[in-house]
Amino acid sequence: MTVAAANTEIGWNKPAMSMRVLRWQRRAFGLAAALALALPATGCMTTEQTAAQASSSLPASDLAAIRYFADSPPSDLVPKRRAGDRHTVLALSGGGPDGAYGVGALAGWSNAGTRPAFDVVTGVSTGALMAPFAFLGRDYDELIAGLYTGPKIAGLLNGGVGNLVWQPGLYRHEPLRALIDEHVTDDLLVRIAGEHRKGRRLLIATSSLDAQRVTVWNLGALAASERPDRLTLFRDVLTAAISVPVLFPPVPLPGARPNELHADAGVLRGFYSGLELFPGEGRGCASRRQPCALYVIIHNKLYPEAREIPASIGTIGSWAVASIIKSNLMLALETAQQKSRENGIRFGMAYLDTDRPGVSPIDFDIPYMQAMYALGHDRARRPDFWRGTLLPPKGPAPAAAPVAPPVSAAPLLAHDPARSAALAP
Repeated sequence: MTVAAANTEIGWNKPAMSMRVLRWQRRAFGLAAALALALPATGCMTTEQTAAQASSSLPASDLAAIRYFADSPPSDLVPKRRAGDRHTVLALSGGGPDGAYGVGALAGWSNAGTRPAFDVVTGVSTGALMAPFAFLGRDYDELIAGLYTGPKIAGLLNGGVGNLVWQPGLYRHEPLRALIDEHVTDDLLVRIAGEHRKGRRLLIATSSLDAQRVTVWNLGALAASERPDRLTLFRDVLTAAISVPVLFPPVPLPGARPNELHADAGVLRGFYSGLELFPGEGRGCASRRQPCALYVIIHNKLYPEAREIPASIGTIGSWAVASIIKSNLMLALETAQQKSRENGIRFGMAYLDTDRPGVSPIDFDIPYMQAMYALGHDRARRPDFWRGTLLPPKGPAPAAAPVAPPVSAAPLLAHDPARSAALAP
């Protein structure tokens, strides 16, 4: 049984909202995108106005152990390993509802029996939401399948333009925070802390609006720390990582000041990868003492989608943002590919290569997300899923040379609510 069939059976495929509401939300997103392009800094948005939203209010302490700027990473982020030990990194990009594609791909990869236990997992935006579960392995595939194809994610958008009178964002945090609080528990942190002590790393990126730099949070170190607010801060970081500027208010987090404003890092970086994620900053890989691999899952289409668009501020704004995101992702992938090649790191990328029309980044349409999940699950079982090169955007993308061996077909993972509840931490 497919995820879609399973969810239909239990009544999860009922429309979550009317088409009128969806049309209004698309216009609101386009307007917000246009505002984000035109207003990179909002003078009336102050820390004092948003500090009340932060649930972690303790002063910053030992921050160097749990956060750093992506452009100045620590030299000892990843522990040294014995010669010959494999080191594998997974980078998960932003992409809103298309995150269901990556969730399906992880499940398909698991079912094929070729998914490694990643030494480092990084996440940006929707990739940050799934990263803690991807970090803990295939036992959580069912849980995040339900998270991305079930009804609760469709209710994340609560609010509208009127909210801008009271807060610096169109939508309220409460539904998003409730979803995070339900899945991120003390038990989950205990499991993540245990893996961190083994030398594995879970890294989530946010954008510091105060510093205009990408901030990386070592959530494994946070989970393993003695901070009394570690659970609350863990949840705060995930909330900030998914808070698209203008759509959601920024989240105050500890930094140079007790309440720095942080938001979705996708405005600065589509995914997070770098040589600092490898032993000896990649030098061990280059000298062949360390078999290294970097896998990047892009929850987005990379090729142009030509279409006639109406001359409205909402459509123009959202289409411009989509173009910027694609351009930045292409550039980031080319950079990651080049650095991997120079440092002896096996490189594989996967991205949406379907002709199926996409949806707005704020349309958490359950049937669409179920289809993306099934597509990712199917693609991950194919020998050409992981591509070693970025192909030119000329017509349908031909299959590139695979970087993973062929795998046998596996049945589509069906979502089982009872099993998901049993696996919930």
